[in-house]
Amino acid sequence: MGVRVSWSLYNETTWRKSNRFGAVAMMVAGVLTILTAAFMKSSILATMVSQGYLCLATIATVIYANRMYKKEISEGR
Repeated sequence: MGVRVSWSLYNETTWRKSNRFGAVAMMVAGVLTILTAAFMKSSILATMVSQGYLCLATIATVIYANRMYKKEISEGR
């Protein structure tokens, strides 16, 4: 299981780097979710903000996978 976009599947290096970045991004989103839930009074607002963290982490991971793919292509791997 991991980031399965065509860019991350290009080779082993892009797969490993993309998924390592994705793991860190999701852990950060998880920590932010815990902090948000602990300090926000509205559970609905905390849920919406947490979903935003998840979306941002996913978008950042896909962008990073694309950049790693382009880097691998330019290096001729």
